[in-house]
Amino acid sequence: MEFHIGKIIKMVAKEKRIGPTELGNKINTSKQNIYGIFRRQSVDTKLLVKLSMALDHDFFMEYVRYLGLSSNTPYTKGPGMGSEDASQMQLEIDYLKNANQDLRKANDDLRDMVKLLRERLNNYEGKE
Repeated sequence: MEFHIGKIIKMVAKEKRIGPTELGNKINTSKQNIYGIFRRQSVDTKLLVKLSMALDHDFFMEYVRYLGLSSNTPYTKGPGMGSEDASQMQLEIDYLKNANQDLRKANDDLRDMVKLLRERLNNYEGKE
């Protein structure tokens, strides 16, 4: 079975009931570009990060599963790696998960700040 990240992205979006238009809005692109992503066999990592965050799904782990580095995989083909390489990759994955969690918290904090600033602005405009 050949690995096709676009099909996996499409499947996850469908499972989460997020259509192409909504997904496009989440990553700041058009629904036509989303359809193009669904057809791609590979996706640039920067875009894959955006899609992972927008769909709350670790698409990088899909590659790990495909490579046979995880026993919980729907994909069983792949060259596999030595235990040293797998350990290093697991460390990197753990680091990225923590970094992702930190970014999500920072994003939530920024949203709260924007909300407070909007409320202050509305109160200020209401006093004039």
